[in-house]
Amino acid sequence: MLNPAPILALDQATILKIAAGEVIERPACIVKELIENAIDARATHIEVNIQNGGLDEITVKDNGHGISSAQLELAIRPHATSKLGHVEDLDTLVTLGFRGEALASIASISELNLRSRTANDKVGQQIVSKYGDIVAQKPCALPFGTTVTVTSLFLNVPARKKFLKAPSTEKQHIERVLQRASLTHPEIAWDFTADSSSVFSLKPVKSLKTRIHDVYGREIASHLLAIEHTQNEMSVTGYISDQSLHYARSQALWIFVNGRPVQDKTIHSAIMEGYRTALMEKRYPFALISLNMPAFEVDVNIHPRKSEVRFRRSQDIYRLVAGAIQRSLEPSASIPSTTYQVSLGNTSSPMTQSSVSNIFMDTSNQVFHDHKAPYEANLEKDLSYPMKYLGHIDHTYLIFSDSKNLFIVDQHAAHERILFEQFKNRPSDTRLAQHCLIPKVLELTPKEDAILKQIYSTLLAIGFEIETFGHHTYLIRMVPSCIGNKYPKLILMDLLHDKMVSQPNTSWDDLQDDLLSRMACHSAIRAHDTLTQSEIDRLLTDMQKTRLSSYCPHGRPTYVQYSIFDLEKLFYRK
Repeated sequence: MLNPAPILALDQATILKIAAGEVIERPACIVKELIENAIDARATHIEVNIQNGGLDEITVKDNGHGISSAQLELAIRPHATSKLGHVEDLDTLVTLGFRGEALASIASISELNLRSRTANDKVGQQIVSKYGDIVAQKPCALPFGTTVTVTSLFLNVPARKKFLKAPSTEKQHIERVLQRASLTHPEIAWDFTADSSSVFSLKPVKSLKTRIHDVYGREIASHLLAIEHTQNEMSVTGYISDQSLHYARSQALWIFVNGRPVQDKTIHSAIMEGYRTALMEKRYPFALISLNMPAFEVDVNIHPRKSEVRFRRSQDIYRLVAGAIQRSLEPSASIPSTTYQVSLGNTSSPMTQSSVSNIFMDTSNQVFHDHKAPYEANLEKDLSYPMKYLGHIDHTYLIFSDSKNLFIVDQHAAHERILFEQFKNRPSDTRLAQHCLIPKVLELTPKEDAILKQIYSTLLAIGFEIETFGHHTYLIRMVPSCIGNKYPKLILMDLLHDKMVSQPNTSWDDLQDDLLSRMACHSAIRAHDTLTQSEIDRLLTDMQKTRLSSYCPHGRPTYVQYSIFDLEKLFYRK
């Protein structure tokens, strides 16, 4: 029988290597820690120089207030910091660093050269350490500020080094760290050089939007919407993209809390909630969200790399961010002209009365009240831009023009958004239901049955009445008046199947929007439906009164617009 290993106290070198493993994962982590120290030192210019993706050398130079010669040696000792004196200070932190681990961790897995000079020092002071041991300390010529050079990274931790990626990949990680820092601190000048070649050089600017323009270019900056909202000592500011700019991955989401870059599921979810009916599934916006709040409202002491936080009132944060995004999106997401003039001219196929006419009848008395107030303020302004109807393509896409633009409208997607907003905005006391002439039988699997029970109260609130009719079998007796008897079973089965493969514990608002978007989809006019002139007139008028009318509830565009400039580019005139 094997004897249990004795419990031993770890030596300081091993402790530091373990701590470094938590804080320093790759060269980008070193850059992050060093530039945060520079920011805390009130630097106005930060230079970063790397060789071979940071694997051979990293140098970070700043013009901050520096470290006095008497304290320079203490700076690379573990748990030594100028930013925290007592445990109570954790509740009032305003600096990016506070643990006193960064320089010590970096020094333990590299050769480190630290030079610094304060305004009170006549000359600078230099310390050289090798894997945690100080090997030299002497005066040096140096302007005010601090310069840290890191070489021979991870040579004493080969297991960590073999997991590093190619130098080009490590360089990309470093560039992302610096981009993120430059966005949250546009008042600082940044210079980034890799292998003796300048990657970017950013001058200090007063405006965050100007910095976004400098980092990402004019095209992205032209699609940005400002967000700003304050509630209960918490504020959110920043920029988000309109619905025409989106990505397949979420790497363009930048989140800052009290100036600290973080990864936070609550805020990430709130951002996507704000775009819920404005973007297609699995598409992500550009968003730079900056939250500011009293220090006691957020715990930054969660992760050694300080990349995660915990909020005291996470639900308030969620609502603050989601609401601010929704308010910013609304003015940008409506069709540009709020009236038009129909000019049929000589069309090849006459517009005839069709079975879709009843879709356009006034439903305000039937199911909901039309909430027009938020949109009426802009109607008269837009009336000065009349649009002409030019025709259709395949009875699916309607073509309009004004004096400067061509518009192609997807009739199904446009009507889907109109119905969704009408369903959603009707007061709860007007959510009428109607009896099914013949109750619909719903036969479910055990898993579908379990999900139905979870969402039953939401179905009831919207207008469904479902009763048990045997083992895993139900009768649909009443349905929302807006969908009638045509699609209730299909809508419910689609919803249940989606919840089986996603998240059945969806919030009430999410579930309601999901149901309403399905109801709108099944109730809207279809592709290939022939519309009369009055139906086209009603569709465009309703689009112009509807919030977020440029996208359907699933995030697909309801129309595309081509300016004269766009057309001239297509024909190589420009």
